[in-house]
Amino acid sequence: MVKKGGWVQDRSFLCRMAMNPLTVLMYTGRRQTIQTHKMIQDKINKYRFDIAGFSGVLSMIYAIEMINNSSLLGDIRLGYEIHDTCAEVTTAVRATMNFIAKSNSSTECLEPECTNSEYIPKVKAVVGASYSENSMAVARVLNLLLMPQVSYSSSAEILSDKLRFPAFLRTVPKDSYQTRAIAKLVKRSGWNWIGTIATDDDYGRAAIDSFISQATELNICIAFKQIIPAYLSDKTIDKQINETIKTLYKETKVKVIVVFAKPKHMIKLFSSLDKAAMSKIWIASDSWSTSSEVANFPGIKDVKNIIGFMFKGGNLTSFSNFLKNLPTNEEYLNKNVFLKEFKDLLSSCLANSTNSSNCLLNFKVGASEDERDILMKNFRPGIAYRTQLAVVAIANGIRDFYTTEEYQNSTDFPPWKLLESVKNVTFTYEGQNISFDSHGDTNLGYQIVMWKTRNETLNLQNVVAEYDIENDAFIFNSNETEEQIDSLKRAWKPNPVGARGHRQAAPRCLNNPGPQHFRHTRNCWGGEGEEGQGHLKGFRVRNRHFRHTGVCPQEIAWKQLEPIRVPI
Repeated sequence: MVKKGGWVQDRSFLCRMAMNPLTVLMYTGRRQTIQTHKMIQDKINKYRFDIAGFSGVLSMIYAIEMINNSSLLGDIRLGYEIHDTCAEVTTAVRATMNFIAKSNSSTECLEPECTNSEYIPKVKAVVGASYSENSMAVARVLNLLLMPQVSYSSSAEILSDKLRFPAFLRTVPKDSYQTRAIAKLVKRSGWNWIGTIATDDDYGRAAIDSFISQATELNICIAFKQIIPAYLSDKTIDKQINETIKTLYKETKVKVIVVFAKPKHMIKLFSSLDKAAMSKIWIASDSWSTSSEVANFPGIKDVKNIIGFMFKGGNLTSFSNFLKNLPTNEEYLNKNVFLKEFKDLLSSCLANSTNSSNCLLNFKVGASEDERDILMKNFRPGIAYRTQLAVVAIANGIRDFYTTEEYQNSTDFPPWKLLESVKNVTFTYEGQNISFDSHGDTNLGYQIVMWKTRNETLNLQNVVAEYDIENDAFIFNSNETEEQIDSLKRAWKPNPVGARGHRQAAPRCLNNPGPQHFRHTRNCWGGEGEEGQGHLKGFRVRNRHFRHTGVCPQEIAWKQLEPIRVPI
């Protein structure tokens, strides 16, 4: 559908906050061409541009160009459409319905048929989406055709279910590995009274529940679990953020907060906290751990400790060179409408505003910086690498498909015939062996980053360790980086000296967590509960914790309550 060097880019709607690309791959022989779609322009100063999301778009384009300039596919060339989902499910579904239109059809929508086994759409595979809730919605539509879909960052556990998502694959691990790693880090650091926050979406709820489950197994006590709306447009967002803040202030013993949220939620939360709350230790999930949007939030200097998890990357030297040498001449900009839009927006921001963060998602631009400088500073290595893996996986699947099928260079086949080839690919990319497991996941592991300020510049890519999924272990880069992790232990003093000069025990959870947890409301033992723990707000009878209803030992009447966890 597109000749070597051709472009197909379609973004019929512009977004205020985010660029979350969904890429459709098409391919055909060398000689054919396709008309370039036009992007409907809007006034560029009416929305803010997500530079990190845009760098993901460029990572896709780089990978496609790299494959088209190689001998991997012979005379086959990849073409593409890139749609911005705007981080909205309905927008992602609308784009999906457009690109599964029938091949060579005059309409741009799915044509109903009694059976889709021989339905031939204009595209054969999809890369994306970014957020799990978007990927789920897209996957359910693509299930109609069993079209291969490879995401570069959707990590929700449910997407590993091949009964519900048979055509979905991803170049990232499922979230249970990340939540296990976070729980192990918390345990290693000796923190035992943890707060948790997540967004009310498929990603946030599943991740926070998984973390709490993993933490409970390691006897880590969860002080609170706060859920905030998934969208800032939600009418209850301010109320829920305020409730979360009240909980943070109330739980004074909590020094460590684990958060599964998007960058925009973190900015809204941080902007409402005082310095004391922001000085806690914040553990970031992959969704915001390397967010330049959060890093350039004006109040971020008051957040003293952020340690985050990001998907393990690889060698990005070639991609960095690609960014450094991006052409900015008019001919190239006319081919790459995304780059043209970015260049125009940047010029407008610098010309009309003293604060470029108003339209560049909190990213401040120096007067001497051009487009390439900004992109070099702003791309997220883990996502860029995993995006390239998604494209290369599909390309290798195409190659394997043509070696085993009778189609030769024809594209007249339904996408489900390509699916098995993509699922079973094994290839080497930048020195790493890549394949999908039986759930359609790749398990390369995570990198642990600690945000670090040096010479008034915040470094988000300060990698201190890796988490090896297969061995369930942390691998530190050096003794120095291990010391950086260990220094966080000293940020919380678990054994303060009490009023009488005695060391107080650090908060810990009750033993035997489960449905037998209770709390009593009255001390009938004159300060001494069973097992000599009268100073605690719980006592033990036959290995069970109860709430006392007001009657003392000889007349005890017990009342079973819901499970709770209290520090003792």
